[in-house]
Amino acid sequence: MSSEGAFELSPDTQGRASMEAEIPVSAAASTLGPKGASSLGLCTLTCERALIGTATVRSYFVGTDDLVLDEPDETVSGDT
Repeated sequence: MSSEGAFELSPDTQGRASMEAEIPVSAAASTLGPKGASSLGLCTLTCERALIGTATVRSYFVGTDDLVLDEPDETVSGDT
């Protein structure tokens, strides 16, 4: 389960990333630190070797014994 996400772009991102369709934006992602009960993922975005953005996502791992797969009762009536 991911609970937190942050995405930051450099001021010239729009101009750099949309200069030409042939110039790709590349993404690389990895975990930051060891994986435990939670982990922090880090993603970097580059365009023509220039760093144009970063993103982080905090994830928490839920054991299968803790999952509740029951669906809630319908709360919206089909009548208008």
